[in-house]
Amino acid sequence: MKRVIIAFSMLSFAVLIAVFSAVILNKNIARISEDIKNLYTKADTVETTEITDEANEIITKWNKTEKVLKLITVSDKLSYLSESIHSLNHITQSGDKEKLKEKCQEISVMLNAFLSSEETAVENIF
Repeated sequence: MKRVIIAFSMLSFAVLIAVFSAVILNKNIARISEDIKNLYTKADTVETTEITDEANEIITKWNKTEKVLKLITVSDKLSYLSESIHSLNHITQSGDKEKLKEKCQEISVMLNAFLSSEETAVENIF
């Protein structure tokens, strides 16, 4: 009987960790995704200095988020995302707004792909 209780406890613990990890992942990715969408929207209407400042804020938020995501996920996509987000600084400084909009779209697609690949499912828990 004790073995059954221990097995059930371990199973419950694994599911609990998976659910909390999914909540943290969704929250962080949604925040970064929203910031990227805002940057995309402001690309045509706002001056280059403001866009550069906002891109630097996104990069700072991403650096904090990346540390958390590395603890709860194991994915090569995270490094590609990091490279793309860090390239925002160079693109905004160059002043090429079309390239910035393309990069924002690319990052949004990458964030959605990363989020869908890390969804909580039975295969991902066990």
